[in-house]
Amino acid sequence: MTDQNKDMGHDGNYVSQDAFGYSLSYFNNDYHARHIGDMQMNAVSDSGNTDGTSLFNGNINRMITTLRDTKEVVLPTQANLYSYDQLNRIFGMTSQKVVQTEGTLNFTESYHNDFTYDRNGNLMTLFRNAPEFGTGFLKEMDQFSYNYIPFTNKLDHIKDFIGAANFGNVTDGNPQLDVDDQIDNNYRYDAIGQLTQDSASNIRKITCVLTVR
Repeated sequence: MTDQNKDMGHDGNYVSQDAFGYSLSYFNNDYHARHIGDMQMNAVSDSGNTDGTSLFNGNINRMITTLRDTKEVVLPTQANLYSYDQLNRIFGMTSQKVVQTEGTLNFTESYHNDFTYDRNGNLMTLFRNAPEFGTGFLKEMDQFSYNYIPFTNKLDHIKDFIGAANFGNVTDGNPQLDVDDQIDNNYRYDAIGQLTQDSASNIRKITCVLTVR
């Protein structure tokens, strides 16, 4: 994306440069690019710095992405590694930011997520660290606790134990709009369990239309 001569297929020489780069891996060495050095994402995949736990059950163990921001500036490559429990539920994600300087790949710790579940498989907690906008320093972003309507699997509200001031909002030029505490009964449902209201998102009415064919 940063060099049209390294554009996969070289269509960027004639039409437009790629908007994003994206690859998925399932187990180590499941794919080898024909031209490792030509594409940064291929170089990241084969660097050895982003190897995750090999999975042979169809679960994704690694995702590598390169994107552009709203001003078409190429953002650093992100390499995400995923881990799962015995029930194939994702319980962790670690990420590394990858910047190429004079042909050398530099890896920096980036996003990190941890998840826990109850016996019904409902999400109980989510802990997230993220780079701070402007500085890039990792800091706590979310410590979510998911609360459900008793004796159901319907989410009632989410509590965040990280203060609202820890991350900014879009009004001060910060694109990282953080999710914060929700009030009790934030989510409302109809008689058959369909979501009808989300107060935190200012969604007052959700109408579901059932059609029979």
